[in-house]
Amino acid sequence: MAKKSGQMKTLKKVLKYVGNYGYYMAISIVMAAAVVALTLYAPRLIGDAIDLIVGAGEVHFHELLLKLGEISIIIGLTALLQWLMSLVN
Repeated sequence: MAKKSGQMKTLKKVLKYVGNYGYYMAISIVMAAAVVALTLYAPRLIGDAIDLIVGAGEVHFHELLLKLGEISIIIGLTALLQWLMSLVN
């Protein structure tokens, strides 16, 4: 029981301190969620790009270039969000 009350006191102290920076904390959490989502989305796009390479002489280059452009944008956006999140933190 003493351990729980000690943990609650610590949590209250931390929340009191963080309360002053709640806006930054909320932005950081949203950015972290976006980074995770984009990080998980990139391999799916890579799989889609691989599917456009059907076989020898059967490569859909136009669609493949579009997909590679989309992958580049996702990677760049992820890097930007990570950098901004480090500034916020």
